[in-house]
Amino acid sequence: MKKICLSACFNFLVLTAFMCAVSCAASDESVKLSSGVQYRIEENEAVITGGNRYLPEELTIPAEIRGCPVTRIEKDAFYHKETLTSVTLPDSLKEIGQSAFMGCTNLISINLPDSITEIGKEAFSQCTRLIEVTLPAGLTVVSDRMFMNCYALEKVAMPEDVTSIGAYAFRDCSRLMEMELPEGLKEVGDYAFNGCDGLKDMKLPESVETIGEHALAK
Repeated sequence: MKKICLSACFNFLVLTAFMCAVSCAASDESVKLSSGVQYRIEENEAVITGGNRYLPEELTIPAEIRGCPVTRIEKDAFYHKETLTSVTLPDSLKEIGQSAFMGCTNLISINLPDSITEIGKEAFSQCTRLIEVTLPAGLTVVSDRMFMNCYALEKVAMPEDVTSIGAYAFRDCSRLMEMELPEGLKEVGDYAFNGCDGLKDMKLPESVETIGEHALAK
């Protein structure tokens, strides 16, 4: 009797482990829907690919989907999703793709966890109601046009490890009043702060080696 019980327990554990592995090992083509969010399971990680018609105004993306950590928001995932007003991102997230939230004109707030190390070009461009942003501590590059035409943006907290601010990164953020640039900053791209009327007295650290064409506020 003991042998049968032990055998049954062993088989149960093997089956459980197998089912857990399968739940986070779907093919790259697997696309599922959950609470208005589209995602794909890829190499045991969940990738957010977009939103459907059930996407809520106040979006919270979970840390895990089907047992897989959510690590990336894909390019154009929420492009021009104008119903979004706030977004809460998980600490598991590592990357936000190009234009991921571009044109979310009613987005007022979004948290950016320190786990994020890469944010693509134009990720928040034309988010015209976004007011305040704290960039993640692990970020080293503010990519091109990241916040271009974010007219309501008033305050950006810049992490210490940022070495490069891309072209047009904050172009025409006319209400931007507060920004302290890190001491290790080396490059400011073309038109990076052009049109940021509230930053006319902004000081560049001595570490800056390259200043692009029309980079500063005018």
